[in-house]
Amino acid sequence: MKNVSLAAVTLVLLIAAGVTWLVLNFEYVSEPQYVGLQGEARRNPLLAAMRLYERMGVPTRAASRVSDLDALEPRATLILLRPRAALTQRHAEQLLDWVAAGGNLIVEPQDRRVRDRLLDALNIHRRPLRLQPPRKPSEFRLPHSPATLRVDFGPRQHFIDIEKRAVLTVDEHWSVLLQRFSLGRGYITVVNGLSFMTNRRIGELDHAEFAWQLVRFQPASPAVVLAARLETPSLASWVRESAWPAALTGALLLLLWLWRVVPRFGPLRADPPAARPRLLDHIRASGRFYWASGSAQRLLSAAREACLRAVARNHPGLAAMAPQAQVARLAQVTALPAAELELALHYAPGDAREFATAIGILQAIGDRLNRKVRT
Repeated sequence: MKNVSLAAVTLVLLIAAGVTWLVLNFEYVSEPQYVGLQGEARRNPLLAAMRLYERMGVPTRAASRVSDLDALEPRATLILLRPRAALTQRHAEQLLDWVAAGGNLIVEPQDRRVRDRLLDALNIHRRPLRLQPPRKPSEFRLPHSPATLRVDFGPRQHFIDIEKRAVLTVDEHWSVLLQRFSLGRGYITVVNGLSFMTNRRIGELDHAEFAWQLVRFQPASPAVVLAARLETPSLASWVRESAWPAALTGALLLLLWLWRVVPRFGPLRADPPAARPRLLDHIRASGRFYWASGSAQRLLSAAREACLRAVARNHPGLAAMAPQAQVARLAQVTALPAAELELALHYAPGDAREFATAIGILQAIGDRLNRKVRT
């Protein structure tokens, strides 16, 4: 009994000593863990830029549909990111009219493999970079910025102002970073990539300052509208805008095909009863077959045999005569030319005309012999 009590006390002391050692040597520490963007920041990639402009005292809103761009305030600032396939030609013309009335548009070029209606209207061409961009950020200074800005534009492309109408150009040796154009009473600023304004990157380098300085191109701007993800156009609007010739051609071809395959309405016409072929039809068909297969001599031999049987039946002595004597005697009996009789009975025809003549003579021999016998 004493041994059991001693073991239990020893076990309790060991557990207490272990717990004391753990408490003295370990402590709870909180470690931050990145879980990604959540909520509105996940849905709106320019939420941080919106908060920046609001803190700077400029009313800001987001545009997610093309219809949100139909009622822009005069002299407001619109920041338009890519992709923007929902922007049709009509909407692009409306935006340019709004700029000409005093608006301030900040836009990045579409990928060079995708049509960009805004830049095409300004006659700005895009092409891939010829020189490899440096890994370090670009350093430049805007006319109204208080200090030099360090901005990482990310992967970019080269764009060219064909008509050289830019009132401000910021470039490096590898490409153009920014160009500003006047259009009527407003301005369009083309930036070689606006990804620095997104939630993930606006806190790096001088990205937030540069985003603010872009808006300050229009100091009296009453509002800032950020269009990051315009809704994709519906199939019907895309076809109506870009593919109506192909759709019209396809519809016409479909109608022609339906007109061809759809059955006609009304009673069906009964098929005519099949005619029963006569014996003469079979004989004619056999003759055409032999003639088409090159067996004209076989047809002529059969006709000669039938003719000679008729001659032997009516004039037994004629069948046993020599060929020349036989021809001469048949000429007397039938009153047919000896040359034609000799062709019909003893020579091979050279063409279709001689074959037809020989068959006709053989038939005439039989007819005349039968007539004489009946007489």
